[in-house]
Amino acid sequence: MGVNHAAQVLYSLSHLERGDVADILHGLAYMEISTVDVGCSNVCFKVGKSVACLASFLMRWAQAGLRIVPICDGKVRPISKQATKKRRADRDKNRIKAFILRKNLRELRRRVYCDAN
Repeated sequence: MGVNHAAQVLYSLSHLERGDVADILHGLAYMEISTVDVGCSNVCFKVGKSVACLASFLMRWAQAGLRIVPICDGKVRPISKQATKKRRADRDKNRIKAFILRKNLRELRRRVYCDAN
């Protein structure tokens, strides 16, 4: 189940059973079986770094009636994550270039104004 702008939304669930969460997702997704994509790196960080811990965690959610799709990162960071630093550096470079261009523009305006008088 994909959600637009999901990174901007944070839900905190407490005192709910897995079955309750599955029922909520069934209602939101309008699907017979709701699909949940799970980042294995994040789950391993929370439940333990062994494959057995990860598998038992995912199976408990699947037993609640959800289709669980494990998402595994490769040995290298995904290109989208690598690009984040490049975008940040490009944004800073563009900010500096814009500052210099505005400074030059102000100087040219001053010269034009002074030459006109």
